[in-house]
Formats: sequence, C-alpha cells, structure tokens
Amino acid sequence: MGAPFAKPTTTTCLDMIAQHKSTILAHSTKTKLLQICDLLTVELPQAKTKIHRDELFNFVIAQINAPERYQQILTYVNENQIGATTNDLKLIFPKLNYRQRRLLTQYGYLRVAYFYPLECYGRTLQVPVYNYFDYFNLVAHQDQFQALLKHLRGIERRSPTALARQRAKSAEQQQFRADYQQLLASFSDPLEQAIIDLAFWTVQLNHLAKTKPQRPDAPDYYGEKAKALALFLQANSPLVGVEFYRPDNPDKLWVQLCGSHLEEFREARHYFDQRVVDYYEDHQQLILSCPKCLVVHEKDYYSLFYVKVGTNAIQFDFHMPYLLGQPIFGMGSQYPQVDQEEDEDGNFRFGRGMAPGELGKIGGSRYVERAFYQAFEKLKQLTDSTQA
Repeated sequence: MGAPFAKPTTTTCLDMIAQHKSTILAHSTKTKLLQICDLLTVELPQAKTKIHRDELFNFVIAQINAPERYQQILTYVNENQIGATTNDLKLIFPKLNYRQRRLLTQYGYLRVAYFYPLECYGRTLQVPVYNYFDYFNLVAHQDQFQALLKHLRGIERRSPTALARQRAKSAEQQQFRADYQQLLASFSDPLEQAIIDLAFWTVQLNHLAKTKPQRPDAPDYYGEKAKALALFLQANSPLVGVEFYRPDNPDKLWVQLCGSHLEEFREARHYFDQRVVDYYEDHQQLILSCPKCLVVHEKDYYSLFYVKVGTNAIQFDFHMPYLLGQPIFGMGSQYPQVDQEEDEDGNFRFGRGMAPGELGKIGGSRYVERAFYQAFEKLKQLTDSTQA
C-alpha cells in the first residue's frame, strides 16, 4: 500500500505560492522585499526611501498574481533562507516530536531548507528550518498525517539497516537470557534460585526507577522494590543480610523563619556567607523560643537500611531510606552498622540508572516488569509454603 498522499510537485508548489504568498513572505525585511520587486521587474509606487515596509509588503503581495510570477517566487524561496520553523510545525501538529520530524525528513516529506546556529548551555546547536512547501503540503493533508507516519514507520522497519539492527538486537537478547538462565541454574535449591531471580530483577527495577524519561503508565518502581525487600526478609534465608548505615550527618533540619528573624538573617547574610541552618545553629535558643518560627528535626532522615542478597560469588545490593524501611525492618539499632561510600558526583547517593544500550539488551522496561512480577510471585509461593 502506497503513501496516503504525495510529496509536493512543481505544480502544487506554484499553487501553494498563490494561496500562501502572504505567509511565505511574512517575515521578509524591507531590503528583501525590494529585492523581490527587482526580481519581478515592477515599478515601486513610491521612492525606496519613502515607502514603509508594511506598505511595500502589501504592494509585493498584490504583484504576485500570475503563473510566471509564482515561478519567480518559487525560485526566490528555494535560493533564500525562507522556511517553516519547528514552532510553525508545533502550532499545527502539537504532538510532533524529534523522531517523527527526522522520519519525515528521511523520506522527503519534510526537507530541511537550512540550519541556523543556536547557543544553548555552552553548546552550539544546529536548528533546522524546513522547506515551506513540504510544510504546506503536510498542513493541507493533516487529516492523513498519522497515516503517513504509520506508512513511513513501516518502510523504516522493513529497511535492510533496520532488519539487520533488529537481528543483532534479538541475538544480543537471546545471549543475555541464555547467560542469565545459566546463572540461575548454578543454584540448585529452589528457594535460593527464586531469591536470586527476584534480586536480579529488583536491581533492574531499581535502575529503571533512576532512568528518565519513564513511561506514563510505569508502575511505582520504588514501591515494588520495597515489596521485594520485605519478601527477602520474610524468606529468612542465609542469602539475605540486613545492615544499617548512618552517615556523619544523618538528621534533616528544616527551618522556616518568621518575618522578624528572616530580616535579621538577611542582614547577617550581607556580612557573612550563611545559610538559614547556619543562622539557626548560631541562634538556636532564640529561634526555638519564637512562637512564629518553625523548626522540624527529622532524626535519621538520611540513614539507610543496606540489604545484601546473594553469595560471595554473586551479590545484589539495595538501599532503603531508614524512615521508609522501618515498617519492614524495624529499628536500625538491631542490625550491624556498616560504612558506605556515597556517590558525591552522581545524581544518586547509591545506585544508577540504566546504562546506554543496557535496557535494549535485556528486552525493554515492560520485559523487566513482567520478569520482576513473575519472580516475585514464585518466591512468595515458595516462602508461603515453607512457613505454612
């Protein structure tokens, strides 16, 4: 089945000029409009120095009134930097994303007229401006736009490059799954095998929780992780160990100053490099006795439960905030205390998101979720039957 509509031809481009000439030339400067007058060989109604830009624009639009002049404007547009911006496209197609624009460009439905440089956070980006006639053609067929995208995606999926990429990806996933099954087979006890299985997929779930963007319908990864940690504890296995990590500054202090003390703090900050917390520590009795100031002290807010699952040969590590983990693990004082090295340069104190290409090798986020839930149910059944 062919494309739902054709790319613009010279004839349709000339028709578009007749219909959209005001839009095409809307941003033309007075100098550009004068160039168009020279191109059309028309005599100005006033001297160049006297005629206003808007008056000149209306005059030029009125002169573009015959097929030969449409052809002249077509040549002018193609030779000059005139086109539709991404903002123009977004006005008509608000959900159009980068990947779709790239697809349309790849198959000639949205050719790039030129690029312009844009400075952004210390980098120079090349921003595309698109062929006006391709833009008008898409606008004219916007009711068939989704059908066009579907058609082009089908072509892309069937391309030799895409098929080769899919074969390589499939082979990589099969190898990963074979290696993983070999890992599970190294544990002969069904309970231990189920614990390792759930631990592995909980780690992947934890990576997903730290990877952006996430699907709108993605589950609460941290909530599911908490359920898995509770089940590990319930399994009562030597493969599972719990320790308690208390950093050097485990408590969270939140201070909201009243208007009077806020003014004093601002005055002090003018002379000293102080934070609100520093000001509070210097004037603790004063702030605590003030009925309008608010101080919240959360003990062990930054402390963590550290859960180890596995053996000396293979081990999976998990961290859970102490206040969230208390309903599962109880008081931290009953567990051995451990030192931990936090990642001060990363986005997270512990753990990481999915590495580039890692999720595709495993099979995608939905595959991870299915594998996690299957492993969870298997361990739950074994744990329930053992304790029955």
